[in-house]
Amino acid sequence: MRCTSLSGFLDWYNRKVKLIIGTLCFLLTVSTFAFAPVQKQAGGKTGTEQVTAEKLAKSEREYKAAKAAFEKKPKDSKLKKAYVDSTVTFALGNMYSATLPPNKKYKLALQYFREALKADPTNKLAKEQSQMIESIYKSMGKEVPK
Repeated sequence: MRCTSLSGFLDWYNRKVKLIIGTLCFLLTVSTFAFAPVQKQAGGKTGTEQVTAEKLAKSEREYKAAKAAFEKKPKDSKLKKAYVDSTVTFALGNMYSATLPPNKKYKLALQYFREALKADPTNKLAKEQSQMIESIYKSMGKEVPK
């Protein structure tokens, strides 16, 4: 590129630096996600296994049952824990679904992680996973789903 002035050169240079930094941030985010330690779900299942439609349906039934029980007795700490755990497990199931397309599974997973965090803001797994999904959306220049 031929720059005829110092300001033209600085504009060109700033655009290139921003492009390089953005690319590095994206690659760092993707590599962190790809090589992240395996997350454990309830029942000892690993979170990075592909979840079949049958497993996802079972997880959804467990989530709905735990949610209904918790809504009837919201002050019961055991029901709350069961609800939060089943919500996080269902969110992970959506995230690692073998049948859902990426444009749906991450949005659904984020929705359920946020639901778990409403009931238990201290849930470490839900917090980490929701932050990771949000950072991936941001790194791709996409709006984070509400």
